[in-house]
Amino acid sequence: MPKNSQARRSPSTVSVTLTAEEIEDLAQLAAYYQRSMGFMRHVVRLTSPGPIRQRFDFVAEESRWLGAFVESVRDQGAGGTREVAFTPRSLVAFWGRALSSLNSKRSRRRLSAAQLAAREVLAGKLGRATEKLWLRDPGIVAGEIATRRAPEAGWMREQLEGPND
Repeated sequence: MPKNSQARRSPSTVSVTLTAEEIEDLAQLAAYYQRSMGFMRHVVRLTSPGPIRQRFDFVAEESRWLGAFVESVRDQGAGGTREVAFTPRSLVAFWGRALSSLNSKRSRRRLSAAQLAAREVLAGKLGRATEKLWLRDPGIVAGEIATRRAPEAGWMREQLEGPND
């Protein structure tokens, strides 16, 4: 197999310029669902049917690898702004969590005005990067959006495709 075949099969990456504060916000988003569910996530996992438990396991696993992603970005250097290369999966996951935190009344109440403004800027950056990837390869983005919760997927599609008239 030619050397460049492997590169063609690996997912595209999209670079986003982030500040140190935005990288810390990514760390908050990595644990967003666990924090928002609190203790009840344990009760639901123990008492719910298989498909719901599978979804909770998916979210927990995703949170772990998003946390590892943020740690690797932190290890690349401190302070200032830098280019962060996102895979389609990590980009869509972080964008979905950012949109959820912004569109959930409960989550919005927990953010200060400054945190809310910073989260909106971060969500905008992630959204624009996803739009670039969408234009390049809509199939990859659509596949990743399909893994998101229905409300997140709707918000994403609305931004990518425009409102349905």
